[in-house]
Formats: sequence, C-alpha cells, structure tokens
Amino acid sequence: MKAVRLYENGGPAVLRWEDMELPPPAAGEVRIRHTAIALNFSDINVRRGGFYIAKPPRFPVILGNEAAGIVDSVGPGVTGLKPGERVAYIGTGGPFYEATGSYAESMPRPAASGCCSANGQNTSAPSCWAPSARPRRRRLRRRMAAIIRSSIARRTSSPR
Repeated sequence: MKAVRLYENGGPAVLRWEDMELPPPAAGEVRIRHTAIALNFSDINVRRGGFYIAKPPRFPVILGNEAAGIVDSVGPGVTGLKPGERVAYIGTGGPFYEATGSYAESMPRPAASGCCSANGQNTSAPSCWAPSARPRRRRLRRRMAAIIRSSIARRTSSPR
C-alpha cells in the first residue's frame, strides 16, 4: 500500500510517497480503500509545524481527515458496515492531526469515528460528521456529508 508520509515539519519537499505495510483492522475498525480524499489547509499547517492544539504529532504522520471509499474488510465487533460498501468519513474522533490517514490508498479507521454509508445510514451516533461546538460549523459539516453521500450514490448508480 502507498501513502504520503511526513517525518518532519517543513515545505512540500518533506512529503514522501512510499510503500508501507497495512495492518488488518483491529476490533472495532474497518479498512477503507480510498477513492476520494479531501485536501484541507489544516493539513498544510500540520506539515509546516503549526496549528497544534496540545502537543506536536508523533512522526511519521499520514495527513488527512476526510475521505470516501469502499470498505475492504472489517475487524471483530463491527456491525453496520460490510466489505464492498461505499462509505465516507469526516474526522477521526480526536484532534485533526492524530490518527489521520486519508493521504493513503487504504487505511483502518475506527468504525465509530464517523463513517456513513452511501445509503445515508450513519454507523455511529449521532452522525457521520465530526462534532462541533459551533452550530455554523455543524451545518457546514452536515452539508459536506450530504455532498459526499450524494457523490457516492451517483457513482454507485451510474452505468459504467
């Protein structure tokens, strides 16, 4: 599996496209093969070395918090998702620079971190977007989730 990894802070030159071993999903996790990822300015800030909430990240880091893809496999105890299902996620269930990984071809994700399926079913409560204290941001995340679900549904239903 290939991923863009970061071993130190700096400019774009510190990003490395490299092979890495991907562990099977652990209990409560799903492995998602990414078909689309989001590029966010917060990723640039992390790469540059700023924008940390409490502590700097532990290197190496794979950036990215938002993606859509297909479930490759599920770990023990996962219900509501199955291999082959199209999903999207926004956020990792923690700070945006920890436990990230959408800048990779495939990555295990906690099933409870906010995956939602193409049919609009949320696999975690309360929703498939990351929680926010700001109502305006919540509305934006809801809209982003709806756009991602709509895009996945169109890809699923369109003839090839």
